[in-house]
Amino acid sequence: MQCSRVRTALSARLDGEQLPPGITGGQLDAHVAGCVDCRRWSAGAARLQRLIRAARAADGEGERP
Repeated sequence: MQCSRVRTALSARLDGEQLPPGITGGQLDAHVAGCVDCRRWSAGAARLQRLIRAARAADGEGERP
């Protein structure tokens, strides 16, 4: 599986969206388990999402869809 497709799917998963057609959660997890670059990308994206949520909460904006 191409890393670009995996990262699109990871982004969708983080945003609570449906995975792109043709990619299952199991395939996504298997690729990330075996690909250090996608594991790093996933960890960085999750960290960024947490920081954004924390900043919004600190500004009194709360959660945004």
